Amino acid sequence: MDDEALNASFERFKILADRKKDIYDDDLRALVTNEMTKATQVYELVSLQLMDCSSGVPSAAVKIRKDNNEIIEAGIGEGTIDAVFKTIDRISGYEGQLDDYKVKSVSEGKDALASVTVKVSFNGDPAIIGHGLNIDTMLASARAYIGALNSYLSMEGKLKSRHCDSSKTV
Repeated sequence: MDDEALNASFERFKILADRKKDIYDDDLRALVTNEMTKATQVYELVSLQLMDCSSGVPSAAVKIRKDNNEIIEAGIGEGTIDAVFKTIDRISGYEGQLDDYKVKSVSEGKDALASVTVKVSFNGDPAIIGHGLNIDTMLASARAYIGALNSYLSMEGKLKSRHCDSSKTV
């Protein structure tokens, strides 16, 4: 783990310590693992605002940073998660197909960290896994989706070159 990842893990720990009564070993492991497995950050979640009620329209306002520019968009969906993911798609210009979505708690208690794993296909390419971690499940979900998008973008050049190599004639 390099100094930058260690410092980022420590910053996330301090934020977690401000929000949780008890910190468990599993919380610390999850923070460090999350930092070590991050892809190159093309997109970074800055903020997320959600609105949902039993008889309303689920909506999300998302602020994302790309190349030191902050982009804000809002959107609606069939549910809150759908609204978040569609809004991220609109900002990025990449439409993802959600193939799998899993949430589990990292530790115990009402203030347990939520670990979200998504499996997303972009542009018909093989599915990419993204991970997100936060006390707030919706924030963890948004981070997981953006993590999958960032992983896809870091692999996109490799995928394109593989497609190009297979079409070469000898």
